Amino acid sequence: MGATRQAIDAWTMAEEPLATQYLLANISPVGAAKGAVVASPSTNSPNYFYHWVRDASMVSSAVVDLYQNAPNAVAKKTYGDILNDLIDFSRGLQALPPQGNIGGLGEPKYLVTGQLFTGSWGRPQNDGPALRAMAFTRLANLLLDEGQGDLVTQKLYRAEMPATTLIKEDLEYVAHHWSDTCFDLWEENHGHHFFTQMVQRKALLTGAALANRLNDSGAANFYSQQAAALETALERYWSPTDNFVYVTLDEDGGISYKTSHLDSAVVLGALWGDNADGVFTPDDPRILATAARLEQTFSSLYSVNSTSSGAPGILIGRYPEDRYDGYGTSSLGNGWPLITAAYAELYERAATRFEVAGVIPITSVSAPFFSRLGWSGRLGATGKADIVAGTREFSHLIVAMRSKADDFLARIEYDGQSSQGHYSEEVNRSTGKQQGAIDLTWNYAAFLSAFKARVN
Repeated sequence: MGATRQAIDAWTMAEEPLATQYLLANISPVGAAKGAVVASPSTNSPNYFYHWVRDASMVSSAVVDLYQNAPNAVAKKTYGDILNDLIDFSRGLQALPPQGNIGGLGEPKYLVTGQLFTGSWGRPQNDGPALRAMAFTRLANLLLDEGQGDLVTQKLYRAEMPATTLIKEDLEYVAHHWSDTCFDLWEENHGHHFFTQMVQRKALLTGAALANRLNDSGAANFYSQQAAALETALERYWSPTDNFVYVTLDEDGGISYKTSHLDSAVVLGALWGDNADGVFTPDDPRILATAARLEQTFSSLYSVNSTSSGAPGILIGRYPEDRYDGYGTSSLGNGWPLITAAYAELYERAATRFEVAGVIPITSVSAPFFSRLGWSGRLGATGKADIVAGTREFSHLIVAMRSKADDFLARIEYDGQSSQGHYSEEVNRSTGKQQGAIDLTWNYAAFLSAFKARVN
């Protein structure tokens, strides 16, 4: 834990406007239609100059934050205009007629012109509609608060069937298809996925609240019922034997070499699917146990994470068996800045939740996580130790969690020190050099989300 809070404060404050600039540059770039979000400006080796629904939805969420926190009316209008373009482009994608088994709301990837991508791909991917509904549901509530109800009912949510508005159509798809198997967010395995079902649940819960606000009570009840069923389904991913959350169940296709069941997508699911209701939230003992297991794995798996490398913090990758190196699958997978940022966010969010609650409950499940922070206490007769606010132990653990968050951010700073805040998809596990798609848009959305958790 070498990074100081003051040093990371200074770096994040300098990186935040750069991340915002680079994220916005990948919305409606030259060569793309208005409202298209390119995953990266890279057009070869690899070609990421496409609109992925998942990535674009995460970017849309970041723009909603910018709109909400705009410092003045001019900035607010600028972000509002961008959001309007994102809405129109996304609605256009929803309206595209399928071509055989290609198309529909589970289609993950589109040409930046707003047309179907008809090449071979892992489809469907059902996290995209949920993430998009989540982003624009937040916007809809902001607009309603501002008295812009007409814009909401015109483009975002109107209580009619068949659905003709962006959020309504996404929610109907999620509500009717959450039990379907699909490809995961890494586009490699077919089955049921923790990340996908976490964001589907949150989309339905926030969507139900919006539906009630707009007097669509029947839909609200249906969405709530499906969210309850998802909560039950999510419990299946927890393995008390392995003491971590499995990433995929009911696998029926995809790569065959992913055998550990460990995957950082679980941490991403806890962040993006966080509904602050105790269901696999960032402070859930099961999520903390999973994060600790992954940290331990990657700390020894990547040579750049050894103390002899001189680099701060730990670089986190997708999963131990990863073979995608940013260009193909002929090599070994590497660390990802966006996932490393997610770990910083996880620690910050969990620390904040414990501070608000005034207690850190440690169980046999979460003990490995807290042991990595220096906790050496014992569990009581009930199998639990409650570390309460006001004690030295409580303060130590909160400081240790925020210090770990700083270390992850320090690692990101270190890996981008010669790139003026630009970040590619991966950081080589042996050399520490960036590789893969340049200026990955998701990187900047992930950093901004971690920054938000840090300052709020």
